[in-house]
Amino acid sequence: MKTSTSAPLCPVTPPHVKTRIIVVISLSVFISLIGIGMVVPILSVYADTLGGASSFWIGVVFAAFALSRTICMPFFGRMADRYEKKHMMAAGLFFYALISLGYIIAPTVFLLTIVRFVHGIASAMIAPPVAMAYLGSIAGKGEEARVMSRFQAAMLFGFGAGPLMGGVIYDLFGFSASFYALMAFSALRA
Repeated sequence: MKTSTSAPLCPVTPPHVKTRIIVVISLSVFISLIGIGMVVPILSVYADTLGGASSFWIGVVFAAFALSRTICMPFFGRMADRYEKKHMMAAGLFFYALISLGYIIAPTVFLLTIVRFVHGIASAMIAPPVAMAYLGSIAGKGEEARVMSRFQAAMLFGFGAGPLMGGVIYDLFGFSASFYALMAFSALRA
């Protein structure tokens, strides 16, 4: 049986520490999902401006993100069992912010697809496997549902607020502003 290289949290984590951890993790995931959601309402329009993307290529751009997450989440889940989860989440948010610049500089739909694929990899370092494992390690017996419900609420709120914010930012300031906002939100927590 493998042992973790990081010290596990005490199952009797003091309530104020536990609350702070839950808030920080939920905020990190909220911000990352705002970022994902911010580009959703404008991505197909943006892809079309890069040379008239067909419906097929717009589908590929969207699928690339989910495909990379699907491939990478089991890997990052295993890593989270061996290494410090908060460092993995911080690295994911850092790469998430850095990769956001790729949206602005991608000159073709193919390169936009690559950006989405790499963005999905960074996203897989944050949620759900790493964040949920971290929360599971601090939840006391009988608190699991309460802790996970707060986390899920942050996820869903971020995913719902993102498209609204992305659409408003795009309408007011254009494509680039939406992608800079994605980068700023990601950097805020990294």
